[in-house]
Amino acid sequence: MKKKVNVFGKAIPVFAIVLMSFAIVSAALVPFLSNTITGDVTVDSPLEQKIVINHVGTENDFSSAETSVKFTNTHGGAVIQLSVLTKNNADNQILGNAINNITIDVTGYDESDFIDGSISCEDFEYLKARTTEDDGSSWDPTGTDQWYYLIGSGSDGTSVPNACDESGDGYIIISYGPGDWDGKQVDINQIEAKFQVNAIGTYTFTSEVLV
Repeated sequence: MKKKVNVFGKAIPVFAIVLMSFAIVSAALVPFLSNTITGDVTVDSPLEQKIVINHVGTENDFSSAETSVKFTNTHGGAVIQLSVLTKNNADNQILGNAINNITIDVTGYDESDFIDGSISCEDFEYLKARTTEDDGSSWDPTGTDQWYYLIGSGSDGTSVPNACDESGDGYIIISYGPGDWDGKQVDINQIEAKFQVNAIGTYTFTSEVLV
């Protein structure tokens, strides 16, 4: 005779209890043998650019720099100076192309007064640039480092033919800058431009490095 036991007030054969226990154990099985872990990586651009007004020569001069500056009280015939820092924060070499554009906004002016209605290389009497690699040592920005004239010419530098390109739609392209940066390399570009006396509007200089 099969034995019976009481479970929750009901008589159940012993073999049924065995089956019930097996069913409970089976329901607790999972397809994995460990917990799950995750790792997040935030990837930033390896190249960092900053800009300041006036000519500077070391990375420390950019300690309070931003990504944009604004010149005030500038008139036709004026000379402006700015410096651009490009730093490779990565340990490896980075290859890229430095793209420099200048646009103009003539909002508020009568465009019929303009000679050609758009920006051109002739808006500047000259535009020149030079580059130093900051290695932690002092660098004299008024020293003998050679200037490259991207627009116009001068006795203190070399003129670069076709460095100013007017093929852009509403902007000019200034071809200047290195194409590779070693790990942790810091470059400082000094730029100086003199506007024609009849130049007018809001000129915007932009620089970026593309792959």
